[in-house]
Amino acid sequence: MVRRACAAACAIAIVAVACKPTLDDTQSIVASARVLAVRADPAEAPPKSQVTYTALIVDASGTLRDAPLDWAYCNQRKPLAELGPVSPLCMTRDADFLAELGVGTQVTATIADTACREFGPDVPEAKMGEPAGRPVDPDLTGGYYQPLRLALPGSTGDAFTLERARLACGIVGATSEQLVDFRKRYRPNTNPAVDALTANGARVVAEGSGAPSVVVAGARIAFHATWAECTDPAKDCGGAEPYVVFDLASRSIVDSREAIRVSWFATGGSFDHDRTGRDAAETDSFSDNAWIAPSQPGIVHLWIVLRDERGGAGWQSFAVDVR
Repeated sequence: MVRRACAAACAIAIVAVACKPTLDDTQSIVASARVLAVRADPAEAPPKSQVTYTALIVDASGTLRDAPLDWAYCNQRKPLAELGPVSPLCMTRDADFLAELGVGTQVTATIADTACREFGPDVPEAKMGEPAGRPVDPDLTGGYYQPLRLALPGSTGDAFTLERARLACGIVGATSEQLVDFRKRYRPNTNPAVDALTANGARVVAEGSGAPSVVVAGARIAFHATWAECTDPAKDCGGAEPYVVFDLASRSIVDSREAIRVSWFATGGSFDHDRTGRDAAETDSFSDNAWIAPSQPGIVHLWIVLRDERGGAGWQSFAVDVR
């Protein structure tokens, strides 16, 4: 199980355009070009910091190392009445509230010094002729997010994806003693990483690390994905990290632990589940799924995407030779 669907706290919460489903609802079989995930390095950063964003873009031929993906920060606040994590107005190529970042599978950008005022706990600047704004409420992990707009050109037009990169904006409503305690104990989020994948107990070779693993056409394969165990809050680990959050209801600092969501993708065959994962209360650092290999021989590309509850993301690409 994944706590609160894990999506409520994902910095990389993704929304697609109009008739396209959200990334969380897409099917696991890849048939055309699409963005599966985006990783921010660092996974949590304050205003005026440089962050590198990397997209996992794939199609039926495998991972795309080069693609004309257009990136922009979207500085449009989401109206309170709108559902979803990001304003749908961001899904456009040209607007004065877009700050263009570049084109490609990876870009580096600086978070605006006003980000915590526009999308965080600081009081936003009043605009002429408009009512006074209000600070943004944190999510369940205490997080605030800068919206990102991604546009991937296609034969039928642009496919838009909206992302959110986690901001380090601090906390509000705490006493001076709590602020000191929080700063001492809080560790900024780091991205999770896939440690290994096995198929029926045999290790699957990561793409680019050797000859693809061989599986039998039509066979039912038991996949077992693992990530690092995290027990020390003072160390980066690449898994479900312990952290502290300032609970607004109780006005206290609470110990917590990230849930991990696992998304499974392939260019063929079928999975039992598109997504699996671990609730924050589950300490196991693995997740299982089953996959039925295609009946036709050939190379099948697989992707395992991890997302932690504070918005970190990581993935690994694999290939299997169906015979």
